[in-house]
Amino acid sequence: MNTQNNVNETGQDGNKKSGISDEASTLRKPWNAFATPTIGKAVRGLSRLLHHGGSAFPGKVVETIDPTFLVRTLGQLPYGVVLVSGTNGKTTTTRMIASILKDLNLKVFTNPTGSNFTRGVVSALLTEVSASGKLDADIAVLELDEAYAVHFVQQVKPRYALLLNVMRDQLDRFGEIDNTARLLSKVAEATTGTVVLNREDRRIAALADVVPEGTQVRYFGLSDELRKLFPSDDDMHAGICQPQKRRPGR
Repeated sequence: MNTQNNVNETGQDGNKKSGISDEASTLRKPWNAFATPTIGKAVRGLSRLLHHGGSAFPGKVVETIDPTFLVRTLGQLPYGVVLVSGTNGKTTTTRMIASILKDLNLKVFTNPTGSNFTRGVVSALLTEVSASGKLDADIAVLELDEAYAVHFVQQVKPRYALLLNVMRDQLDRFGEIDNTARLLSKVAEATTGTVVLNREDRRIAALADVVPEGTQVRYFGLSDELRKLFPSDDDMHAGICQPQKRRPGR
């Protein structure tokens, strides 16, 4: 995979760029926005005490009383949001990226396992923001379920997106594998900086066609020597394990 150092990208004025800060700055805060962190933290504490509502309940309350909390809070991040999605591998990949960025001395906000939906991200933010709503982080690395990722990008445009794969083991949720790919295409369309695609998955690789002008596309994948050892989902479904003749990014 091309590992161009986009983390250090700056705007023309030399300042750090955020893919969503301009959008966040134009939002009108509700009158009670000053109290949102305090209310959210209180609800989260009470929820844990009563063992009620799980990780989604505090997020649901905050979304109700302050619908712009998510956008405003993530809009503070100088390097924006990295969104990781796909059928399999989200949690491991998210942890790897967060660990790498921390080693680069960046302060990373990430959502815990099991909070890979929009309200879960809101709940996770409540543990990190101060009473004034300040998020002490440089960048967010977020694992999001394919369906909830669509709702997320309607509010927050990620600076980076890493789209892993679409597999048939999710057909009970999304109906067909191409429908899962369509969900992830919404993420690719909304990304402002760089989209990283799995070139071994033809449905994911094809999402390069919907990436907006000005957004870069990068690929990751296997060497030709390893390709035959790791069949794609289509290969396994068809019962054949042959390398593809042409792959993007080669």
